[in-house]
Amino acid sequence: MIKKYSSIAIILIAMLLMSSCDKQVSNDEKNQIEEKDEIVQIIEKEEVYRFDMEKERENLNQIKRENYRILAEIEREIKISENTYYIKRDNTSIYKDENLTEKLKEMNSRDSVYIENVNEESGICIAKDDYYSEVMGYVKMDKLNKNYTDFIRRQYSGIDYEMEIPTNDYKNNPRVKVKGIYLTMNTVSDERKLDNLIKMANQTDINAFVIDVKNDSGALIFKSEAAEKYNPKANTRIYTKDLTGILKKLKDNNIYAIARIVTFKSPQYAIQNPDKSITYNGTHTVYKNGNGVAWASAYDRDLWDYNIEVAKEAIDYGFNEIQFDYVRFPALSSSLKKKLDMKNNLDENKSEAIHNFLVKAYNEISKKEAYLSADIFGWAASSISDEGIGQHWEALVTTIDYSCPMMYPSHYGSGIFGLAVPDANPYKTIYESTIDAINRNKNVKNAATLRPWIQDFTAGWVPGHIYYGVNEVKAQIDALKDLGVDEYILWSPGNNYTWDALK
Repeated sequence: MIKKYSSIAIILIAMLLMSSCDKQVSNDEKNQIEEKDEIVQIIEKEEVYRFDMEKERENLNQIKRENYRILAEIEREIKISENTYYIKRDNTSIYKDENLTEKLKEMNSRDSVYIENVNEESGICIAKDDYYSEVMGYVKMDKLNKNYTDFIRRQYSGIDYEMEIPTNDYKNNPRVKVKGIYLTMNTVSDERKLDNLIKMANQTDINAFVIDVKNDSGALIFKSEAAEKYNPKANTRIYTKDLTGILKKLKDNNIYAIARIVTFKSPQYAIQNPDKSITYNGTHTVYKNGNGVAWASAYDRDLWDYNIEVAKEAIDYGFNEIQFDYVRFPALSSSLKKKLDMKNNLDENKSEAIHNFLVKAYNEISKKEAYLSADIFGWAASSISDEGIGQHWEALVTTIDYSCPMMYPSHYGSGIFGLAVPDANPYKTIYESTIDAINRNKNVKNAATLRPWIQDFTAGWVPGHIYYGVNEVKAQIDALKDLGVDEYILWSPGNNYTWDALK
């Protein structure tokens, strides 16, 4: 019996030993497998790392190649810019030979050429149409201007003539090719008159109303927060309490709304602020023109802010565009200038002040996605100077979306454009003044869109004047059309328009 159990015990012990042995073998194999797995993982990681490094090197090389390409492109563009010049005058000859004996072709004013190999002694250089052109000719350097601004015959200090604003076209306020009429506050606040004007606009080409928001006396069409701060008296009479309803009615009839703001004449403000306005030297007596109208000073920064804040309020009401009128200094004789204190505390020239005001106004108004226009003396397009009022053409059209020269034939003196009475020649007067404006626009980059004011009134005070009716209004519109100008605004002080000319 004892032997039997001893055998069983021996067998059990043997089985346990074998099991333990199997376990040991199993654990060793497992460890070996785990070691192999770790090695495989390390190898795989090494391969991934090596691949990532190679990929990173390739990416870096690609970035280097792209940077070299960009640098080469920049260098090329700099070279193109440095060597691009502009033909000074029409019919300038480009020659086939360096002796300038055989003509290759003729070029017009402002045409660009790319120049190479300037001969310092003769001033003759190689001229190509552009950097990439293989056709070469020869021209003298004195036939060329280096910059577009060199075409501006007179320049004023403190003005960025190379300023370039974008051609804005806001999604919620798209551009409109304006064919407009002017309306006073009294007209707009008279529902019957306004409804009739809307009816006539719907039957003609008219699609825009220029509405007095701050008029020639300084009165406002709505109660203004800006006026409370800068000129409280302007809020004593409000012409309409339903401007929102009026503008809705215009929009319902697809009529584009332009807010006219008389800017620096501002008589109400001038009287209330003699310390900031144009006064006689050593006094607080505000300067008044021959019609007894007081003038504020365009140097006054508070007045800048007042006008801009009123403009922003008008946009909030729903106006599509702000139009600054009388954005200038008063016309003064030399003797009168010596008697006046213009409040020029920053020692700016007049053109500089007007330019800087419009730059500031544009920056603030464009943020509200509204357009900016300025009314300009028609003669400013023809005169090389600012005529003493701060309206230098190139200084203005670089700062606004639309330029609105007042090209009324009645406002041009005898002999202008070779006409004894410009008022009696509406087509010729508008045609010649528009050509001047178009040519002046070529002196700057991206000039404001041209949209002239034209005459729909009879100027009885002009010697030799003629009656303005259908033919005279049409003649002005035709002159603009013939020059590719498809926008205009009609001025009638009494808002009585020649509708038959507008169909």
